[in-house]
Amino acid sequence: MQPSSEFWTKVLFFHEGDEYFEEIEKSIRAAQEEVLIESYIFELDGMTLHLLNVLSEFQQRGGRVQILVDGFGSYSWCDDLQKYCSENNLEFKIFRPLPRSKKWFRRVWVSVFFKFLIFFRGINRRNHRKTLVVDRTTAFIGSFNWTMVHSKKWTGAKAWRDSGVCLEGYPVEFIRAAFKNSWAESRRSFFRSLTKKSKSLIVWNRLSDHRPIPLRINTRNRDKLRLSRDLIRRFKKAEKRIWITSAYFLPKRSFLRALRKAAKRGVDVQILWPGPTDVPAVKWAAYRILVSLIQAGAQIHEYQPSVLHAKYLIVDDWATLGSANFNHRSYFHDREIEAEFDEPEYVAELMSQWKKDRVQCQTVQLKDLQNLPAWQKLVSLIAYRLRYLL
Repeated sequence: MQPSSEFWTKVLFFHEGDEYFEEIEKSIRAAQEEVLIESYIFELDGMTLHLLNVLSEFQQRGGRVQILVDGFGSYSWCDDLQKYCSENNLEFKIFRPLPRSKKWFRRVWVSVFFKFLIFFRGINRRNHRKTLVVDRTTAFIGSFNWTMVHSKKWTGAKAWRDSGVCLEGYPVEFIRAAFKNSWAESRRSFFRSLTKKSKSLIVWNRLSDHRPIPLRINTRNRDKLRLSRDLIRRFKKAEKRIWITSAYFLPKRSFLRALRKAAKRGVDVQILWPGPTDVPAVKWAAYRILVSLIQAGAQIHEYQPSVLHAKYLIVDDWATLGSANFNHRSYFHDREIEAEFDEPEYVAELMSQWKKDRVQCQTVQLKDLQNLPAWQKLVSLIAYRLRYLL
């Protein structure tokens, strides 16, 4: 769908991994100058190796490829990715890498002992974005990591349900700037990554403080605070609906209060989250808050066919889609990116997909939560106490 927009000249939604990565491959093959890839998880599997080969062909034609992965999310594949990129002349960096060899022990007393608090602050702040920028003109964002679990072609009917969007328009410049900032901050050394500051944040400040953009990018701490306040304000002003799709639903208390108040005043508050999940601890922790939401009038639905990994939100006639979950990590620790939409055509398309997902859900009943076994309630309590880390 490509109607006129103040910001975007092209908006194309994807709700299946095969279609999303096929469009990415098409864009890479048509690229002329550069391809920038940012992914929290980047696995080496059949699908990603095929795309890496396409990227290598582009590099051989004279293009520039930069791949940035998160040191925690892609921990198991960093060494192999580093080797592949080195052999194929692809630029590769790790955002806040974790130690991957015994050599780091020799530097513990120098680099960690005297920077204990910096260590834990840095290690908990990850780059959770999933973006791809081609030639400064086209960008892909959403919740698709570079892994074949999103592809029915490679994994069958149990492929994860995800969402993404292809965008063209002047705000692509800001997506590229956010990538470049994270790229400049990324270091090969685990210890240096915790102590070195990036000068590229100055460039980001100049861009993001001028000219409104339909993007929610939380590069700076003040961005995190501003975006959180904006979302709470929207919940308070909501009149018709608040529909949330989140793979990991564990909101902070201020969000929870705003949702409960909205439900009590008659707003249609509904949350879609996964039935099958890859992180059970988040669901265990969330059981502590579901009771109060349901009692206030909200509805909770569990998606059944496969893992629901999509992340989009609809508040009245405004919507977002991107990498951010509705939890503490996304709003206060991790780097995230979302696109905003208030054009009726785009919001209607996301509403249509939300309804399709809703049909394949089971509604959580209040009595089931109240009658949980004692051991599950204990596990839920412990997990909830650790919610700031989940």
